[in-house]
Amino acid sequence: MCSLSDGGRFFSGIAVISKYADGFVYATADDGGALDIPDLDELLVSADGGPTHQLLLPRWLGVYPGAAPGPIDYDIYSYVVGKLVRADQQFACYYRNVLFPDLMAKIAALRVAAPSGNPGVEARRESDIDAREKSIQAMLQTISAR
Repeated sequence: MCSLSDGGRFFSGIAVISKYADGFVYATADDGGALDIPDLDELLVSADGGPTHQLLLPRWLGVYPGAAPGPIDYDIYSYVVGKLVRADQQFACYYRNVLFPDLMAKIAALRVAAPSGNPGVEARRESDIDAREKSIQAMLQTISAR
């Protein structure tokens, strides 16, 4: 597995290269612009708790927000016969049991943090809460879309 870059600040996708007896198969997942991911191991998840791993790819919702916090959505891909296939619906339980609780805990921590007294810091915290709430809404739409 490797990241792909279009020369910008962020990776534009992920590629999985597999070796078979008759050659190599190259599969990509590049339908949204993955975020900068420092450790590719973080992408491998067992979305159903089984022995097979899936790819969990974060991507910006909308336009890259620059320095401001922006909402992120997550796509789950399965590797099927040399192709990366989007499998969000198949692993809806991963959203409900792992991603949603994590986002809710982060929102709660941001809400109970002591005020800093700095209007810029407080505005950023509110922006971060708003972005995470939008992420939750996007994930709910993703897993209930079909």
